Amino acid sequence: MVNNLYSISIKLTKKQKAAYLGIFWFDANLKKIIFVQKKNVDECVDIGGGWISANYDHADYWKTLDKSEIKEMGGIPSNYRSLPRGKVEYDKSSGKFVVFVGDSINDYLLSCIEVEFKLPMANWTYEKNDDYNVSKAT
Repeated sequence: MVNNLYSISIKLTKKQKAAYLGIFWFDANLKKIIFVQKKNVDECVDIGGGWISANYDHADYWKTLDKSEIKEMGGIPSNYRSLPRGKVEYDKSSGKFVVFVGDSINDYLLSCIEVEFKLPMANWTYEKNDDYNVSKAT
């Protein structure tokens, strides 16, 4: 069952409440985040297992994007897995925000994600996850 954060009774600091959860794609060559879908943490849901999530899906959101906005990439792949991507969720057990990403991540892009999602300094971490590695499949 999915519950609104208000019904979960976890205590967040003001800085934590200002943060966002969601999904993103980035271009490691251009060193920038290119697409983002996010929600304020107060609007997110308990997805079970001790996690709070914006509950967005990369595959579904990819279909709705206006990909013409990033012409400098030299063409947009048709498959959402063809670009580096990730998500930000909140781990209730550790009290930290977690950025899930693939192997294409670097320190600069992590700092961009920190700013984009307003993650509280020293209250977030990242985990590499094979699910977010680039796939050559179309």
